[in-house]
Amino acid sequence: MSDIKRIAWCITGSGHYLKESIEIMLTLNNVDLFLSKAGEEVLKWYDYDLDEFKSKGIKIFKDVTKSSAPVSLLYENIYKLVIVSPTTSNTVAQMAYGFSDNLVTNMFAQAGKCKIHSIVFACDTEPTVITQAPKKSVTLYPRLIELENYDKLKSFKDVDVVINLAGSPIAQLWTKKAKKSILESRLKSVKLLERLLLKNNKTKYFVCASAIGIYPSNMDIEFNEESKYISNSFLGNV
Repeated sequence: MSDIKRIAWCITGSGHYLKESIEIMLTLNNVDLFLSKAGEEVLKWYDYDLDEFKSKGIKIFKDVTKSSAPVSLLYENIYKLVIVSPTTSNTVAQMAYGFSDNLVTNMFAQAGKCKIHSIVFACDTEPTVITQAPKKSVTLYPRLIELENYDKLKSFKDVDVVINLAGSPIAQLWTKKAKKSILESRLKSVKLLERLLLKNNKTKYFVCASAIGIYPSNMDIEFNEESKYISNSFLGNV
């Protein structure tokens, strides 16, 4: 058995920051992918091919047994970290109240029992959430129960719940005070995540996401991660 411990990356049925989560996962070494049935469906909806992950050396475990058999790998001292990203509000609720009826929630529960650290990127953590559906962005308004479940999960030992990656919403009047909040919420959230997840050297990774505001407004040019054009507007500077 290798002395190098691996990372168990779990995906649930959410498209919220799915692209960013996968991009980060692909930068990591020694990572295995665990999919709930909903997570497997969502990857298809967003046009991800599991064979491409396999070609990069990522082992894939699907939710095909009632006993969530792949969970037994946690008992073999193979994994140093369990990441659940993105995490639906339904999964957060199950985690918060100790239900483990699928592969991902079982991975989370057994990681806790084995004292393996977990990082959870919870999707519904604010009163208003802008998320990416397969064909367009949509605005959601999480219910009080979802916010309470997220708060409950934050109290768990050996669990870091990653939150508020987007910072203060940009859909507001850009007063001087609002601009300061928009900028500082992003800078401070990254520093907070860094302190939180690197504490005691237990975790060496944290999740961060940017937005399309860095690009200038232009209807004739298609912008992507390789584009060198940067807007000189307030959002571009953010």
